[in-house]
Amino acid sequence: MSASVQGNDVRKILAQFDAPAFVRRARAVEVADELLHSILTRQRDEWLLMPKTRLAQLVACLGHLKRLTDLGFPTSRIAQLEQLVAVWRPQTRTRVPIVAQTTDAIPTVRQLADSFLRFNRRWWPFVEQLDLAEINQIRDGYNRYYVIEKECSTGSAVLARRDFHVLPMWTAAKLLEAYPLLPDVSH
Repeated sequence: MSASVQGNDVRKILAQFDAPAFVRRARAVEVADELLHSILTRQRDEWLLMPKTRLAQLVACLGHLKRLTDLGFPTSRIAQLEQLVAVWRPQTRTRVPIVAQTTDAIPTVRQLADSFLRFNRRWWPFVEQLDLAEINQIRDGYNRYYVIEKECSTGSAVLARRDFHVLPMWTAAKLLEAYPLLPDVSH
């Protein structure tokens, strides 16, 4: 019996107790993506508190957003706001009376527009300044080595390529597709 343990022997022993390299690599991508999305979601949710409140106030004072047509809002912009209402389901903390004249809602519209603008002025630089180098390095390693490692583990090139898709690198622009800026509702 040999007194030294060779590197290959260690890898063989570890392989019996650990997931194969391709599985660990895929899991590293999942963990990195989960962390990135957690950071984005937490910050976005915090900064959306006021825009959600302002939108709830506008909906409450108008009764329904269709009344914005009286102020010259295009239907496409109203549809964007209605979509946000459907997703956010914003609530006011206090009762807001419905305005008799739509023009009485102009200050609330301005507050909403200012709130959306403030969010966008914070959100864009936040996303732009994220350091994506490490997560993209993990994604690049997955793209380069996953199939090779899986083929080594399974012994089949066909099986190794099954369900494999090259992962795109994260950029600020791609993140803004998933976590977009708010629409311009200035009037």
